[in-house]
Amino acid sequence: MNYEESSSKEKIEEAFHALNWDLSLKAVLDALKNHDAVAYSSECARIFLGLLAIKSSIRLPLTEITQTEVAQLMEEETVNRGSDDNDTFAQNGGQIPRAWVLPSHLDFFISIYNVPSISAIQFENCFYQIRLCLEKTTTLIEALLSKEPEPMREFEKWISSPTTTEPYVDGHVRLKETQTFVYDTIMGPVQIGIPPETIKTSLRNREDVPQYYVLPPLLFAEDINFGEVEFPIFFNFFIKQAFKDPSKKVYVVGNASHLERVKTVFKESIFGPDPNQTFVNQEISGERKQFGYTIQMDKERDALAHKNKDGSSAKLTDFANFLPFDENGIATITKDLEDGQKQELKIANLDGLIRFYENGKYTAAVDTNIYQSRGHQSEKKEVAQLPECTFEPPTFGVTFLGTSHGFDKNGNTTGFIIWINGRGIVVDPPVQTTDYLHSQGIKTSIVDKVILTHCHSDHDSGIIRKIITGEKIELYTTKTVHESYVRKMNASTGLNITDYYHFIPVSIGLPMPIAGALFEFDYSFHTIPTVRFKVSYAGQSISYSSDTFYDPKTFSDLRERKVISPEREISLRMFVFDADLIIHESGVPPIHTSIATLNELPRSIKKKMVVVHCAQIPPTVEKELMNGKKVTVPVTDLRIPECGLDQSIRLPVPPFEEGYCLASRRFKLISEVFLFRKVSPPTLYSLYTDFRLVIVPAGHVIITAKTRSDSFFIIERGTVTVSDEETGETTATLRGGDAFGENALRMARLIPRAANVIAKTETHLLTMTAETFRNIIQRDELQESRIDYDIEKITRNREFVRSVLSETYLFKDVNTEQINAIAAMLEEPRIFSKDSILIKEGDRDASLFLIKQGSVRLERMGEDGTPRILLTLGVGEMFGEVTVLTGLPRTASVYANEDQTVVLELKKHSFKRLMSIHQNLRVKMALQVEQRMKEAVKVEEELKSPLVRSLSGKLLSGQNVSPRNSQNGLLK
Repeated sequence: MNYEESSSKEKIEEAFHALNWDLSLKAVLDALKNHDAVAYSSECARIFLGLLAIKSSIRLPLTEITQTEVAQLMEEETVNRGSDDNDTFAQNGGQIPRAWVLPSHLDFFISIYNVPSISAIQFENCFYQIRLCLEKTTTLIEALLSKEPEPMREFEKWISSPTTTEPYVDGHVRLKETQTFVYDTIMGPVQIGIPPETIKTSLRNREDVPQYYVLPPLLFAEDINFGEVEFPIFFNFFIKQAFKDPSKKVYVVGNASHLERVKTVFKESIFGPDPNQTFVNQEISGERKQFGYTIQMDKERDALAHKNKDGSSAKLTDFANFLPFDENGIATITKDLEDGQKQELKIANLDGLIRFYENGKYTAAVDTNIYQSRGHQSEKKEVAQLPECTFEPPTFGVTFLGTSHGFDKNGNTTGFIIWINGRGIVVDPPVQTTDYLHSQGIKTSIVDKVILTHCHSDHDSGIIRKIITGEKIELYTTKTVHESYVRKMNASTGLNITDYYHFIPVSIGLPMPIAGALFEFDYSFHTIPTVRFKVSYAGQSISYSSDTFYDPKTFSDLRERKVISPEREISLRMFVFDADLIIHESGVPPIHTSIATLNELPRSIKKKMVVVHCAQIPPTVEKELMNGKKVTVPVTDLRIPECGLDQSIRLPVPPFEEGYCLASRRFKLISEVFLFRKVSPPTLYSLYTDFRLVIVPAGHVIITAKTRSDSFFIIERGTVTVSDEETGETTATLRGGDAFGENALRMARLIPRAANVIAKTETHLLTMTAETFRNIIQRDELQESRIDYDIEKITRNREFVRSVLSETYLFKDVNTEQINAIAAMLEEPRIFSKDSILIKEGDRDASLFLIKQGSVRLERMGEDGTPRILLTLGVGEMFGEVTVLTGLPRTASVYANEDQTVVLELKKHSFKRLMSIHQNLRVKMALQVEQRMKEAVKVEEELKSPLVRSLSGKLLSGQNVSPRNSQNGLLK
């Protein structure tokens, strides 16, 4: 063997040794030469588990017990296939005997997965990783047998390359969209996972909208609900006319608990709140009640509700079939054929591995566990370059984000931003809203309020992404609508969703100030409780009809039938039409307003109106004359508004309001700087008055590296880049609201600049000299020392947070402000030698830790008093979060795995503050802790296993444990 091959061998073995998992490649060759199937299975198991630990997204606990269990499975597979005595290593030309080649079929992967210490940690895309690592085990052995150095070098490159994942698929299962799959069965297409707007994807792809859906193991992952059944059910029920032919109804297959959650969501969408869950009379202001204004919500909804052919009210099961997996994880769908035969489709579920059996024959499988993206650093993804932000929000105006409906394959659902004093209130945000604003360089804190009109998924699906993107938002709606939304979201996400935002209830008929404007709310005429509103500012007004069936003839009929009062009829007829800008919906009656009805409005009103909730306005409509005859008439003066920030509608306001908008926006900008978060109001005002505006052209060097600090900057508008002095590499791109140059504010003022800062566009900067800042801040010594301490910690920890933590699951989406917040909250580094204890099982201390250097292992005591390794964690990963969040004692002991292991402590009070402010971190942390708790339960069960205790005792006592003599009691 030449030097290059030997060097590659050493590097591969070192990768295993780094996990405290010894590997002897010579032992593999010896087992082959000696034709020792037991030893060969044992060594293959050692290689396989080591590769799985290295390449999986969360490191597998490596133990001799796990090796024994996997080796047993490998040996049994060899015995079952039979071994040709003549097929020895020597007689086979130095190649692996055919009977000893590791299997590559799904049943074997499942057997490996069922080993408790593996299934206890449902790492991302586990079946793909199992298959890949089994293949690579064979590849490594073949490379050892090769006389060429290249195979070993290629394997070394693979083992050291970043982890990549892809879905495990067997058969003709295809990826439809993000984390969603389709398999064409004898029954028709079956879709696994139901993200928002999935029927639009089908329509855009010119594919049939599926009738059959399977819920994934996680209904809510990242910020996406994968149980959005509303529009698939509606499409099949109304468009495909399942209301006429029940055999066309949607089937939703899933775990019984998931189905109950999905039914809760769908019930709120199709039927709305129960009578005892509506609070309309409480929500109407006393003044409106004095004038006789009442809303009989249940009667209004009943007038619009879908009825069965016999006139009875529809039930939930009239719209869809909800089919649970049985105790064996199997759901069966049958279909009668015209010739009297039956077709049968069985769908089997094993912890998210979905398998299909058609007429009794296995045909396909897909692993849906790709949602569980947790763990250490993975392949670094290319970050899209954002455009230079040149948008200046209106003082008063509207930006439309979408103007269409849930069945339009090309348009976004209706939603828009109302701008008041340069700050945004988003109404019914489409699911693309957060991504769109980010792509345009708009900070989430600029649009921090949401108005929810009602709980149909084309209006409320985007709110969850807004809620968990950054800081807590304010959600405005009525109590009735809000509680319906809470029931939906709690069921969809499994979270207590009200913990993640501030709810501000609105009243009906009582003017309410929001963000400096005056809002008036009312209920529209719709199938479920739906809020509409008017907003006034500086003598201008905007009104929104929300989803409604506007039809004066129907209103007259309802009044005569005592369904609505005369005062309610007037409100339904007139509420929105006295505004300067009228936003009115349109769609298919009797749920929505027809274009024909809007076309009948006076020209003076239509000139002020924009039409939403429709894909296009027809050139002509039918009009019914007084004699009942219908004629075709042209549609005039109705238009759909353009979408996008550059198409924003700006209403004219007086110069005073323009000046006030600029001043309030600037004050808000300064007060939101992280370093000033605890500054007293008088000091903040002094800072505000002494900041100076500087406008620099594109290409201007604002800060030169290694020069002394003198000024601090806040970007009001524009884009700047931060680059490394030596490499020239851009390390950060900053936009409106970001600050830089904070070292100028430190008490030790001779600190040189760390990087170059250059204006990428014309940039408006608010700047303050160090001397001016000191003159203001020295009036409060406590504030001065606190800011100095924060800057010191930010300077020390920011690069670790930006370059290491930001590549991990929990922190991968952090922005500049969050990076600074995390960096400022981390305590001094703590250094541990190998095998030092960091946390003791059962303790109740309240901190969590981030690994800056080295690695740690988590251990738990079994019932027999022997320790078991649960996890091995590396750089960028955290531990201790379960105790901090739950208050439970430490669930495991944590030891340093190597010398010079460095951890950073995040104390409980700092962690709680971080989670209370930044909802994206809080949601991910909640999901991660939930997963860790589930893993802990599985590990607890494993530790109690008689076989584990037996094997553990033999291994600790030095006895030889042969896989051939082990019992297969651990297999599920």
